[in-house]
Amino acid sequence: MVMGRKFIGICLILGVLCVLSCVREIKNVETEYFYGNHGGDSVVLGRIGVVEEGAEKSWEISRIDPSTEASFRIFIRGRHSELRVSHYLRGDGYFCLRLPPGEYRLWKWVYRFSGGQANTVEPLSIYFDVLSRKCIYIGTLYIHLPSVSSLPRRSFGANRTKPRYEIVDEFGMAMAFSKNHYPHFPHSVERYLMRFSR
Repeated sequence: MVMGRKFIGICLILGVLCVLSCVREIKNVETEYFYGNHGGDSVVLGRIGVVEEGAEKSWEISRIDPSTEASFRIFIRGRHSELRVSHYLRGDGYFCLRLPPGEYRLWKWVYRFSGGQANTVEPLSIYFDVLSRKCIYIGTLYIHLPSVSSLPRRSFGANRTKPRYEIVDEFGMAMAFSKNHYPHFPHSVERYLMRFSR
């Protein structure tokens, strides 16, 4: 009986540690952190455009509790590493992240709205490369959603209309945005657009 309780206690402790390690593994990346000493990281500039019923959405996210408002969160993971980050879209969906060199995958998103939530069911297969000590523009990913915020749907299943994805090169607009919003933004930017896996 005592051995059974010890075994259950050990399993509970291990379970809690596993959950805590998974929680620490994913973090929100603030776009302001890219300037200064990067410590070998690279700067990645891109944009997510969420289009629903023909109109592109804009995002106002509370820094205290993003889950209280309509929000769109993207998840990025290293393809050959354990690095995982997540980011809430703000404004027009531009993001500027500090990432170590490697190949990355945009693998999931979660859209919260009044009355429900929609998210990806199957992992996405959208990749981008980060070169060492470079400032890289990876393009705009447009996510064309079927009408989801009018009805409380949990996710996009096999029987529901699936989103359409499109990668667009909007380099000129991205450079204008970066100059207006980030005075210390690097002048030398290279284009390595996101891509769909083959």
